[in-house]
Amino acid sequence: MEKGQKNWVFCDGYLPPRGDNPEFEGHEALMLTNLNDEKATIELVFIFEDREPEEGIFVTLDGMRTTGIRLDKPLGDQKLVLEESVQYTIWV
Repeated sequence: MEKGQKNWVFCDGYLPPRGDNPEFEGHEALMLTNLNDEKATIELVFIFEDREPEEGIFVTLDGMRTTGIRLDKPLGDQKLVLEESVQYTIWV
């Protein structure tokens, strides 16, 4: 069986607003897995309804590893910050 593909689209991105309970940390995360033996460089493109896409966010992932990318933290060299309550799509 062939493992993985080269393009994925996650259409339901949404960072919920912070709640009133400090013990519950609401967040959004993207889990990625590299099923190959070689290191992979992965580009994330964030597509929005009302503005131009944010491109050039790169993640490096070693072979046969997984990672969780917290989307409520600054992303990439650009330190992209996703705003609360804004919907987006992620093209991986």
